[in-house]
Amino acid sequence: MPDVYVWEAVALSLDIEPEMLEWDRIKAPLFNEEAEFNGRLTELLIHLSNDEYFPTPTPSIPNMSECYMRGLKLSEFACFAANRVQWEIPEELRSIARKIAASGFSVQDRARFIDAEYWTERELLGLCFGVSEYYDRDDIAPEAERNAMKEKIKDGLKSGALACEHNPDATPANSVYGGVWRIRPAKATVWALAHSRKFPEWLVKSKQSEIYAQQAAEKKEAGRYTLQEAAEEIERNIGERFGTMIEKLKAAVSAGALVVYEPGRNARYLPKTVRDFYEEARTADLNRWLAENELCITFRFPEPDPRAESAEMEVLDKSVMGGAARASDMPPAIPSSTMAMVFCGLRWAEDKWRRYLADPPKWLERARVDRGKKGAGNAATWNPVIVAVYLCDKKQASKSKLKKVFDGHKAMKAWASEWEDRSKYFSD
Repeated sequence: MPDVYVWEAVALSLDIEPEMLEWDRIKAPLFNEEAEFNGRLTELLIHLSNDEYFPTPTPSIPNMSECYMRGLKLSEFACFAANRVQWEIPEELRSIARKIAASGFSVQDRARFIDAEYWTERELLGLCFGVSEYYDRDDIAPEAERNAMKEKIKDGLKSGALACEHNPDATPANSVYGGVWRIRPAKATVWALAHSRKFPEWLVKSKQSEIYAQQAAEKKEAGRYTLQEAAEEIERNIGERFGTMIEKLKAAVSAGALVVYEPGRNARYLPKTVRDFYEEARTADLNRWLAENELCITFRFPEPDPRAESAEMEVLDKSVMGGAARASDMPPAIPSSTMAMVFCGLRWAEDKWRRYLADPPKWLERARVDRGKKGAGNAATWNPVIVAVYLCDKKQASKSKLKKVFDGHKAMKAWASEWEDRSKYFSD
């Protein structure tokens, strides 16, 4: 999105408040300013279509007589004014240009990373070290630090923490220069904030709205509500006063009667100050509180539908699966009845496992080895490691509980070594 209009940028370059400009819509020049203002305006308009200086696309103006109303990025204008045409400009603009130069990211680099639909693993590696181009050199970072970050990215790709998809056009060279994986930038930005101190702040800011939108969608799919959203939902469905319900919910949290969580986290949270816009309550906890404390309220929050979980949240790529689901060297696949029995209590009860194994959501469908046929002895069969990886990644089962699943059931023991190999990417 543009930050300023062309005429505003020129005014700022002369240390003039844009609101103080005198306009003349009848006579030329349009702005009743000194010749230097109109000269800069003309020079800027000449270069405005040059992608080298202004790489960020902006909406075009159909009427060319109003081309001064074109928008542009202030950071790109600052670099243009300070470096290309070398105008005398205020210190504020010169400081912006210096910061961009010091960051090692040109305006073209910034536009490339901001607008990219995907990043390669090598691009992400460079960003984690605060550079636009990654090289295996000590001036980027010490060797041990470089290798450690490579392993973190590799583990993120394998565990699904870095949302990605395999590049179908990848060549052997891509394994060296990057491009085997197409990594989604918004998810990668969130991941990088937890793993890198050098990830560019300007890139984080550019992804904030996309990150917030994704987190809101994930929260809704997971059946999580802020206290404000919960009170609004109750008011919308049965007409109870919003103000009354929000106070009751906040009091319940303070008293420990309603469990809440921090956004994006799964550990129970005990806030010192309860905020109706921040802490989140799960569907099951809200319904339990209603049942125990509001006996006359029959409304219940709807359980989240597993089928609504987005494909992006269910990334279980082949590197996690240990190869294709039908690999000839894998152990015998597990029939649905056994799967429902051994995973009982992990995410679902046995009857619910049977139901979803019969009609699986997307993430579970990836684990199916054979659809099976009607009739006794022809049940669908499954790769249990894919299911276990998903449960562990989504914090719906601990590594130790899943180990008991593979060690404690005869049919699962053939898969134990495969699970042990895949589970090393998770902490308990």
